[in-house]
Amino acid sequence: PAAAVVLDDFFNTGFPGVTEGLVQYLTAGGTLRPVGVIGGKMLLTPLSWADRLRDALRQRFAQSPRFRVREVSFFGFPYTQARIA
Repeated sequence: PAAAVVLDDFFNTGFPGVTEGLVQYLTAGGTLRPVGVIGGKMLLTPLSWADRLRDALRQRFAQSPRFRVREVSFFGFPYTQARIA
């Protein structure tokens, strides 16, 4: 089964420790990969699920006129960003 870890306040300037912690985790060789950011929440999942979850997020949010969807990367890992239009 797929699972995801959700980091709240990702890139929130009021809580820089969240993004700093993710940078430290990835730099130290952490095995979870960023797959999406939705409303300031970063989703991370194991590498074996990353492509499937990223594709599912892109498809789900691209169908909604309420969201703008784009592909970006963080530390070289592609992820889907869904922002309210």
